This record gives sequence, C-alpha cells and structure tokens, in this order.
Amino acid sequence: MIFWLGAVLGLGLLIFIHELGHFLMARLVGVRVHTFSIGFGPKLLKRRWGDTEYALSLIPFGGYVHMAGEVWEEGYTPRPGDFLSKSIPARTLVVLGGPLANLLLGLMLYTTAYGIVGIEEFPGNTVAEVVEGKGAAKFGLQPGDQILKVDGVSFWGWSLITDLLIHEASPDDSLTITVLRGNDTLVLHGKIGWLSDPGLTPLVPPVISRVLPHSAAERAGLQPGDSVVAINNLPVRHWHELARRIRDSGGSSLTLTFVRKGIRHTLTVTPELDTLRQGDSTVVRPLLGILAPTVRRHLPLDHALRLAWLRSVRVVQQVGEMLKRIFSGHASMKEVGGPVMIGKVMGQSAQVGWFPFLTLLALVSINLGLLNLLPFPVLDGGHLAFLLVEAIRRRPVPLRVQAAVQQLGFVLLILLMVYITFQDILKLKGSG
Repeated sequence: MIFWLGAVLGLGLLIFIHELGHFLMARLVGVRVHTFSIGFGPKLLKRRWGDTEYALSLIPFGGYVHMAGEVWEEGYTPRPGDFLSKSIPARTLVVLGGPLANLLLGLMLYTTAYGIVGIEEFPGNTVAEVVEGKGAAKFGLQPGDQILKVDGVSFWGWSLITDLLIHEASPDDSLTITVLRGNDTLVLHGKIGWLSDPGLTPLVPPVISRVLPHSAAERAGLQPGDSVVAINNLPVRHWHELARRIRDSGGSSLTLTFVRKGIRHTLTVTPELDTLRQGDSTVVRPLLGILAPTVRRHLPLDHALRLAWLRSVRVVQQVGEMLKRIFSGHASMKEVGGPVMIGKVMGQSAQVGWFPFLTLLALVSINLGLLNLLPFPVLDGGHLAFLLVEAIRRRPVPLRVQAAVQQLGFVLLILLMVYITFQDILKLKGSG
C-alpha cells in the first residue's frame, strides 16, 4: 500500500506543482485560464470555479493549463486576457513558471528533509576501515580513530564531510581532521579534494534496524534488533562487513548467527537477486532486505536551507553532465528512466522512510524542471525558443511553421516516451 501511495502521490505532486507554476504565472500577468488539468485525455473529475475548469484526467503522465488565446490563427485579434495579447516578457514568465516551480519544489523538499524530517545517517564517529591509496588513507586516518573535528568544526555526523565541505570549497584547499587515537589527540592535514573519494567505512554495529516487508530476511524470520555476529561461521565486526558478505555471496544461501535478547540463534537465508540494467549491461545485487542502524539529526533552518541549496546545485551539475554525455554519444538513452521506473523507485523509497522519499522527490523535481527547459518542441523550452525567435524577428513565427514543428515534436516525444517506457518495463522484468 505504501509503495503505491508513494509512487502515485510522488508523481502526482510533481505534475501538479509544474502545472501550478504555469497557472499562477498566467494569473499573475492577467491571462485567463480555461482549464487546469492533471493528466490528459477524458476527464474523470471536473469542477468549475470562476472562469477556470479544474480537472483530473485519465492519462496520468503529465497535465496541462489551457489558456485563452494561446494559438495565433488567421484573422485572430488578441483580446484582453488572451495569452498572445501579453508582451514577450510576460509570456516568457508564464512558460518559465512550470520549470521554476519544479526547481523551487526541489529546494523546498530538500530543506524539509534536512530540517523537519531530519537526516538519517550512520551513528558514531569511529572509523572501521580505510582503503589504501584513497583520501582517508592520505590524511593518515586509521581504523579505530574517533573523529573529533573537521576543519575546526565539531564532528556532528558523517554528512559533515560529504554534504558540506566537498561542495563549497576548492579541492586544493587544505583541511584538518582532529582524531582521538587511543589516548592521543592528533591533528591530520590534507586537501579537501581527497575526501571526494575518501575510502572510509564508519564503524556501525551489525544490528538490524528494519526488515523490509516481503523480503528474504522477513521470510527467514529476522527481526529488528537482531545483532549479526557471524556469517557462514566467519565473525562479523561491523555493518559494512555484513553488507560486503551478502554482496559477495552471489545469491548463495547464507548461515547467519545472531543474538536476539541475549540468546544466540542460527538460521539460513537466501538473498534475492535484484537485477539492474545500466545501459547495455546488467548489474546483479544480492539483497536480504535489512537496513542498518541510523540516527536522525534535525538541522537548524538556515543550515538545512544551505545544505539543500548545495544539493540542488549538485543535481543541476549532474543533469548537465548527463545531457552532455548523451548528446556526445558517451551515454545511452537506455540509462534514462521514464515514468514507470521513476514511479517504482519512488514507491520503494516511500517504503524505506520519509527522508529517502523526500530527497528522491526533490531530485526528480529538479530533473523535471531542467529537462523541460530543453529547446524541444512541445516542451517549455520549445515555447521559449519560439518566443526568442519572435523577439528577434519582432513578429510571431508563422502559424504553419509553429504547427508543423509542434506536430513533429509531439510525434517524436510520443515515440521517445514509448521507447523509455518500454525500457522501463524491460528493467522491471529484469529485476523481477
């Protein structure tokens, strides 16, 4: 139930906010709106308030805002309140309203996740493992070190490193890490860029905090609070060692020894294989369906907003990098997820908790806002391109040209959506 609610409500919110952005901008500049619809096709529910009909339509992959005087027809004379009666800057604001609303929603969702819901991260401040040659090793960190400060700031969680310093300082800037090693307090020096690939594993106790419903772990009888002490008679010292043993099993049955309420138990469990398609290749991951222990930390509003901004900027950069790879031929469209795959991942994140659900929703919202700005017919970016040409020519693009481009763009968009949805189905079949 939570899976479907997360998928439907998540996608519905993104569509609603996008169309609401267009609607509010239209009303702001004085454009009359005939219809505000979530979904396309036949209207399932509709109600009129004032001049606008609000509708919920059959096909859920999108929505639309139908404004007065959107199309320039032969003999057409703009009337007050028509879209085409407005200046180019006013019409540009209306077109930008949807993408900007999605970008703003992403920022708000990240802020809510960090400040109200709270960051879920691994507890403690002790290092379990350090990979030779990686950033943590270059600093001189060792297993057993307790991190006390990072660049003079008291250590309040592992995200201090990953979410703040990496994104707001130059990679060549110097950095200090204060640690407690045994009875000695040491100050380690290095470059902040080294932490972009730290090769560091936190010391997290191998205690199960949650068992996912319908998972291999649930069927085997594992419960929250169980402390795993061995796998196949080999000792387990911390959570990441537990996860590594499961990953390296290849899906073979595992004998887990664990402690529950002070009593030692042993059971056999077979991981489920989760298959992911990445371009032309597939990745198989053995999963038990158990979650590590975490602590929840609520950030002050200014801190949460700052972190949300850094996250949003990073997502924008990642979208730009992905588009560059696609258009340069270094990435395949098979790597792009469509509505079906996005809905699946949203449903899965909703099952895990509010924090992963909201941060994923923020990520998708920012992606949606940016992709809508591409200068592709039918998308908002295509409308902006027409407005730019109109500003340069000082007159609208001829109706027949607009119609031909829009029709071609619509056909291409439908074909693209069919292709992406087909790939989504293949990925779902592969993971099933």
